[in-house]
Amino acid sequence: RLLMPMWLGFAVLGFLSGGQFFDHYWVGLMFPLGAIVGVTVGRLPRARIQYGLLSVIALAAVWSFAAIATVSNDEVPEAVSHEGRPAVAEHVGNWLRTHKAPSDSGYMMCAAGHAYAYADIDPPYRYLWFDGVHKAEGAQAELEALFTGAHPPTWVAIFDEPHNCNGSGVVQVALDDRYARVATVDGVPILRLNP
Repeated sequence: RLLMPMWLGFAVLGFLSGGQFFDHYWVGLMFPLGAIVGVTVGRLPRARIQYGLLSVIALAAVWSFAAIATVSNDEVPEAVSHEGRPAVAEHVGNWLRTHKAPSDSGYMMCAAGHAYAYADIDPPYRYLWFDGVHKAEGAQAELEALFTGAHPPTWVAIFDEPHNCNGSGVVQVALDDRYARVATVDGVPILRLNP
């Protein structure tokens, strides 16, 4: 009797602590809600009501699956999240993978951490998303050191504007001084370190 409400309570707390309420945040709520619905339907006294509710639940599940199963692999990220950023990250990552040398490094400016996997590049900086870049202690100093140090990333994909990632302007100055724009992929500028 306590497990289900506690599970749902912790899931709601986790959901609310995320702050930005992206679509994938809702997944954590679905497991305890699904368990509560299952237990509730299982405890109903009349079999006819149970079968009716189970039929509605099964129909909703089949409908949801069919909505994703009928789109192409390229369209799944947008169909699931209702946004194009996952596909853009894939395209940028694939472009980088085909243009980089094996020893090259790269940085996805303040966003698109999943693009590293497509690019086959290890992140040169431990904060992959906007919140970490701004809120983690020492993150701004590390970002500035990455671009002003002796071994800056070979490639930079400007998923977010440098002034949004680094308010001091140090990163923007380093990009202006040390990099050249070589391509734009799905609206994302790609910079390469000058030789």
